[in-house]
Amino acid sequence: MHPARLLHFVSARRRETAALLCAASAVFLSTLVSATTMMQLSDEQMVKSSKRIVEGRVTETRSEWNAAHNQIRTTVTIDVSQMLKGPMPANRRLVFEQLGGQVGDIIMDITDQPAFKVDENVIVFLRDPSPAPTPVVGLTQGKLNVVRDPDTGILTVQGRNLSRDAFVRNISRVVVEQEGGR
Repeated sequence: MHPARLLHFVSARRRETAALLCAASAVFLSTLVSATTMMQLSDEQMVKSSKRIVEGRVTETRSEWNAAHNQIRTTVTIDVSQMLKGPMPANRRLVFEQLGGQVGDIIMDITDQPAFKVDENVIVFLRDPSPAPTPVVGLTQGKLNVVRDPDTGILTVQGRNLSRDAFVRNISRVVVEQEGGR
C-alpha cells in the first residue's frame, strides 16, 4: 500500500475509533446522570418519613472536621417558631448536624443536600438525626424557604406556589391523618 493511502486509512480509522469512544462515553455519562436523579416525594411521603417538621429561623451554621479529620460536618441551629410534627424543644432551639460543608478553603459538597444560611426562614423535614449523616428528608426537597412575596406581602413557600399558611395547613392535616386523627 502506498504511504499516502496508508496515512489516509490510519486517519480514517482513528476518526472512527474516536467517534465510537465519544458515543460510548455519551451513553455511559447519561447513565451516570440518570443515576443521580432524585425521586420527587409527595407531602404524604415527606411527613411519613419525618420524625420532626420544624418551622423557624436559621440562627447559626458551623462547619468543622470530624474527630478522624476525614469528613466535614455542619451543625445547623434553628430557632423554632412552630413544630408541625414532633415535640417542641425545651429551649425552642433545634440543632442538627449534616455531612458536608466548608472549613477554610476545603469544601465537602454532598450532591442535592440543602445548604442553610443564617437568617433564612425555613420549614425543614427531619428524620431521626442520630444514625443519619444527612437528616433532612428528601435532601433539597426537605428544606423549604419561607419568603415574603414582594408584590402581595404574603409569606410564601418557595417552589410550592403556596402561601405559608396554606402549606402549613396542608402539612398539619397530613400529620393528623397519619397519626390516626389524634
